[in-house]
Amino acid sequence: MVPACADKPHLWFPGNRRVSRVDMERVAAVCRQCPIRRHCAELALGIEDDVVGVWAGVLVPATPRAGRQQALDRLRDIGAGLGDRPRVAACEDDRDVEKQQEDR
Repeated sequence: MVPACADKPHLWFPGNRRVSRVDMERVAAVCRQCPIRRHCAELALGIEDDVVGVWAGVLVPATPRAGRQQALDRLRDIGAGLGDRPRVAACEDDRDVEKQQEDR
């Protein structure tokens, strides 16, 4: 099977190029339909320290401030075959403030 990113990898892995968040979300949507999505998540986790870009439909930012840990957690769920479980983030007073769900 051929991954969705094989044809134009620069769209999924932009390196130092500036790419809009909207464009990255479009790429991630294509990625979510990829036949090797779970394998892709496993590959990304194998290079966790260096992984940046869109992997298995998850945008993995370079910096912690941008949500890197949450993205890696989502990749772990996908790689483990759990799919895209909703994740709940709590604010300082422990109220649920956001549910993140990749496949809508």
